[in-house]
Amino acid sequence: MNSRVDSNGQPDPKGQISLNSYTLGLAGNVLLILKGIYHTEHATAPDVPFTVTTIDNYVIQQMMDGASNRGVVVDLPTVNIDPNLSALKSWENGLSALIGILGGVFGIAPIEVLQQMVDSQISSGLSGVSLGPSIGSLFQSIFITQALIPGGDMKLSVSYTSVTTDPINGIWARTSLLPKIERRNPSVAITGPQSVSQVGTVTGPSATYTAILTDIDTPTSAVWSGGAKTFKPLPGQGAVPLEEIATFPTVFGGPVYKTISVRVNDDSGLGPFTGSLFVMVVQLKVPPVGKPTIPSKRQ
Repeated sequence: MNSRVDSNGQPDPKGQISLNSYTLGLAGNVLLILKGIYHTEHATAPDVPFTVTTIDNYVIQQMMDGASNRGVVVDLPTVNIDPNLSALKSWENGLSALIGILGGVFGIAPIEVLQQMVDSQISSGLSGVSLGPSIGSLFQSIFITQALIPGGDMKLSVSYTSVTTDPINGIWARTSLLPKIERRNPSVAITGPQSVSQVGTVTGPSATYTAILTDIDTPTSAVWSGGAKTFKPLPGQGAVPLEEIATFPTVFGGPVYKTISVRVNDDSGLGPFTGSLFVMVVQLKVPPVGKPTIPSKRQ
């Protein structure tokens, strides 16, 4: 604070924007009020005080993380810049009257341009200044919303109802609901391209596919299969191949339709659980190469 910045928000002793003071409050959200001064370029034009108000409201979003749900706290910020243009307007009014009397002998830029530029100059200058709290705009997965209970088909579910801020302890996710024991709903889905293109007739195409597990404990086996295709494990993957490369046979004509499937068992002795994906393999014809034209020699 008590320093100047240039139009890019970088420290500059001669910058047009001075950052003078701020107040930070934590009361259900993060409230930051910043006060500063914009120094006009014209030598006689008055400076413009301004106030920046930022409010960070936090909400809980529940997101999938493999076989579990995790709670993520998301920041929904708002920024409002309010320049005090009263002194500048008074100066402009007086100068307008003077120019009218003297026939416009003062060779300055049109007066209305100054007022229009002030707000955009403040906004662009402050765009390089970090106004948000140091905790960042997006929290990592910091609290569990469900946990699978080993040795069975049940899970523990927790629902969070509010996010609060505290000057000492920071941001808390809270709940007024008791945890619930629920039955799992296991499922397997396969993600990957559903249309695969083969160029020419030399070799068959290939594509990578991933098994997405829901409510399934640590998988102990995953078997990929489907049609007349073969699967190659990705380099460096673990013993349980949840991601595979499917190599399709060479297609002549087409299209040809194949079904990729995977069968998964989990650590609780449940399963097998299966998932499948319908894939279309098409052949892209390579245009024939024309014979080179040899110009005839003139006699």
